[in-house]
Amino acid sequence: MDLGGKMEGEVEIKCDADELFQICSEGKVGTFKEKVTIDEENKTVHWTAVEGHCLDLYKSYNIIYQIIHKGETNVLKITIKYEKQNEDVPPPQKYMDFIRSRC
Repeated sequence: MDLGGKMEGEVEIKCDADELFQICSEGKVGTFKEKVTIDEENKTVHWTAVEGHCLDLYKSYNIIYQIIHKGETNVLKITIKYEKQNEDVPPPQKYMDFIRSRC
């Protein structure tokens, strides 16, 4: 019995397709292994890096998503908390750009 499957979906994008592709394919290919914590009451998902390329640059790396209901609209708040390996390491702006482009 085959238990495999495939899911696909489409969403209309409101930015330039070439620019979106550039953001999504930025830099070298890497991996990210994380620990995930979910707080249903506060609608928060917290990812903590356990392994991966980001830990080459940062001693600690955490991504926090929070869904905030504001009247008729909903907002996704994205927070990245990090500690650099050294002062020459830039802030993780490319990761923020990547996350924002995927939402």
